[in-house]
Amino acid sequence: MNGAILITCIGLKGVVCSVTEAETGGIFHNAQDAIPITRILIHVLKHPQPELGTPIVIDNITSKGIITKLIKPRKSKTWDMRYHWIEDRIKKQEIQLICKTR
Repeated sequence: MNGAILITCIGLKGVVCSVTEAETGGIFHNAQDAIPITRILIHVLKHPQPELGTPIVIDNITSKGIITKLIKPRKSKTWDMRYHWIEDRIKKQEIQLICKTR
């Protein structure tokens, strides 16, 4: 298996209320970068990719629980947009969340 081809380190532009919301924002930005690259690899270069989608490694089990509907989130407009977009990409099997906790 090959190693990571893209590692992104950015700061969120808005203020977030919790660590979980910040982690979800990071997942959102990383997935937005990874999905077009994956589509190019599959459709243009004919390079096979994992069936469950591009793996994204996270370290916050609460974020994964909220995105996979194990935990119900609080109401927030920015949170909802990111949360639902990521949830939709997981259902389409474009991304796969891998939780690495200590």
